[in-house]
Amino acid sequence: TQVTSNGSTWVDVDMVFGTGGEWQPHTFRVGAYVEPSANVRVRFSVADINPSDSVTESGIDNFVVTELQCVDIIAPEILHGITGASFAEAAFGGYIDPRSESDNGVDINLGIDGLIIAFSEPVTDIGGGQLTAAAFVVSETGGATPPGISGFELIDAQTARLTLTRPITVQQWTTVVASVQDMVGIPIQNLGNQGPGVDETDRVDIGFLPANVDQNGSVNPLDLLRFKQYVNGVLTPPDGANIDFIDTNRSGGVNPLDVLSFKRLINGISPATQSWSGASMNSARP
Repeated sequence: TQVTSNGSTWVDVDMVFGTGGEWQPHTFRVGAYVEPSANVRVRFSVADINPSDSVTESGIDNFVVTELQCVDIIAPEILHGITGASFAEAAFGGYIDPRSESDNGVDINLGIDGLIIAFSEPVTDIGGGQLTAAAFVVSETGGATPPGISGFELIDAQTARLTLTRPITVQQWTTVVASVQDMVGIPIQNLGNQGPGVDETDRVDIGFLPANVDQNGSVNPLDLLRFKQYVNGVLTPPDGANIDFIDTNRSGGVNPLDVLSFKRLINGISPATQSWSGASMNSARP
């Protein structure tokens, strides 16, 4: 078995010297041999080596190409103070939480401190074994010590809930990187940071900027327009549910008090910790 990415240079992947008439399964990760691209080709050769007077034949069955990806975060667990938890529906890759950061105007104690990570297929830890918290690493922009993972729950073979030690940092990006493999041992593709705004297969980025309803990384007059449009049903966000954008007081539902809460966030009236009008994310999305 050989593989190529340019059609001229072929790399040996596997060699089998007879199977006794039985099917022999084999898997390999393309990236371990050639650069993955749309030009990748696989070929199979069969030969009668020694002696050269026997019947030579082979068969290929059930040839499958798969790509393991870390799907965007779904249903982030949103804790609002010590009063309990509500669950949002979105937190797609690049989601910026625009809701309240404080319940007293002093402490930044509200925000995302739990995530549900879903994969495109069942996964295990690297090396096999049931998925654990060790498969995930959390980092943040800005140089501060990122939150750790204080709790882990395996929901099913491709979904896990992570509880963080604190809410993600306001005005910074938080990245969760997964190191896992699929059920046949192929690791998830890790290409590293591909630059601002690019969705990478093994990680998700989420941000936190109160009042940034339109998700552009800064708080400006367009956020007020988007807030009105989402409240009135004139427009819906491209990803997620309205509650992720306009439940500004984190009550678990959308009601008239959210309009008051949005105004407080813009103007810096308690329980907002500051005026968020004109504020921006401190770093580009990693």
